Formats: sequence, C-alpha cells, structure tokens
Amino acid sequence: MAALTLRVLSNTRATPTTRLVSLALDGHAFTFKAGQWAMLGEPQAAGKPYSIASAPREAASTGALAFLIRDEGSGTGLARLRRGAAVHVDGPHGRFLLPDPFTGDLALFVAGGTGIAPLRAMLAELLARPHRPECGVLYSARSANEFAFARELRTLARQRRIRLALAVTRDLQNGWKGLSGRIGRAHLAEFIEGRDSQAFVCGPEGFVRDVRDALADLGVQRIRIEEQ
Repeated sequence: MAALTLRVLSNTRATPTTRLVSLALDGHAFTFKAGQWAMLGEPQAAGKPYSIASAPREAASTGALAFLIRDEGSGTGLARLRRGAAVHVDGPHGRFLLPDPFTGDLALFVAGGTGIAPLRAMLAELLARPHRPECGVLYSARSANEFAFARELRTLARQRRIRLALAVTRDLQNGWKGLSGRIGRAHLAEFIEGRDSQAFVCGPEGFVRDVRDALADLGVQRIRIEEQ
C-alpha cells in the first residue's frame, strides 16, 4: 500500500507518559488487520513504528486510526502534534495477527506498558466476532496511573466480557488492590487453568521473553509475540 499523508484528528492524554493520537482517514483506503503497525513521521522527518490501537471495524466506522504514542516531554515528536497537523503513514506492516477463525477456549492477551496498543486492537476485533472464546487480559505497568485504556478495559470486565488483571511493578500507591510485581508463572496459571489457550504477548523485550517462557512452561503451545 502506498504511503499516505493524514491529518491529526485528536491528540489526548492517555496516561502521564503517553498520548492517544487519532489520524483522520478522510476517505483514504487503509486496509489492515488487528495487531499490525505503521511507520509514522512528520513531513521530511524519519518515521518510527507504532502499533495501530484501533481495530479494523472501528477504523471503518470512525474514519480514523488511533496510535498510543509515548510522550518524551521534550516538546518534539508526534506526541506534541495538534489537530490538523500532517503525518506520513507507511503501512500496514507486521505478522502479529489474530488467527481467523480462532480455535481454542481462551484468548489471553498479556501486555507490558505501551504493548497494550496492538492487543487492544486484537481484543476489540475478537469481541466483535459472533463466535469468540473467553478473553483474558493481564496488563503490567510501572504505576497505577500508567494503564492506557484502563476505563475501557474495566468496563468490559464489569460487563463480564473479559477477565482482567492489572499489575503494578514499581510505584505502588496506598489503596492499590490489583497485582504487584512482575507478571510471572503463577499469575498466568490462574488464567489458563487447563484451558486450550492461545496467547498474545506484547511489551518490552525482557518482559516478552519472560512471559513467553512462563507460558511455554505452563504448556501453552500457541504463543504469538511482538516486542516494543
């Protein structure tokens, strides 16, 4: 697919260190699959890869693509762009995809930090299918206010459409009722519990490696990974 130049539709705070940037398609065709990424850059600047946080069905209905962008706080980069700014989009790319059809009893999404972006797209896509497995989300962040899409995920959990567990690894606050520390074998085992599972893991390199190894140790054979 040829590269596009899209305009910023909105740029909102997702967490203290990330922003959710939405790019208007304005009628341009952009065919992609949940889990893929695109190269984004300002005109005449080098691009960087970002996972698409929108599911294909959402992009078709809203006419926009959403990206979770880390805010470096330097006053430069995509995180600072205002509505109407131009962004070059080259993509989609990547093979970190949902199988279609999905087989098995459980789809387990394990995210670290901004690795939630492609998993959020996959989850939204899977929940929109007429026949879907049980869905679990195990999400790790440094502090309680660093969970992007937290309200959406908690709403899905209250509706019993997903099973959700949030783990804080560093900045524990008084009253935190979720998990603490790094995601490990015991946390994963509580979700799997003998189910025929497929797992999707995205986050920092070390996080992905450790989760993949723990899942394999638990007998999960179908593990798809993407490093951020």
